[in-house]
Amino acid sequence: MPMELFRFFDQKMGHMVSIRDDGTVNRKSIADRDFRCVARKKAEVPMEQWVARKKEIYDALPEWTKKVKRLPSMASLERWSEDGVCMTPTGHMVEPDGQGPDGVPSWLLLLHFI
Repeated sequence: MPMELFRFFDQKMGHMVSIRDDGTVNRKSIADRDFRCVARKKAEVPMEQWVARKKEIYDALPEWTKKVKRLPSMASLERWSEDGVCMTPTGHMVEPDGQGPDGVPSWLLLLHFI
């Protein structure tokens, strides 16, 4: 079984990303049950070079995106949209279209629900 090298939340796509030692990039959206492979390392690229490039990308990400290990449940998202308050990945309660005091947007914004 491949080992996960890096996991992070991709703000642009609204997905979790898992970079694995088998040369695959995997994504998981709120609608997905499991991660799915979306890219593979090219055969001509040495694994060490590929991992180094992925590490550069990972290191440049905001710290909070690296701390997200899983997406909220659909039940939580539904509750937040009905309640008028929403959680951020860093644990702050904000308006559904708001940001926490640390500048991190609500889950509803990050997952492109609003």
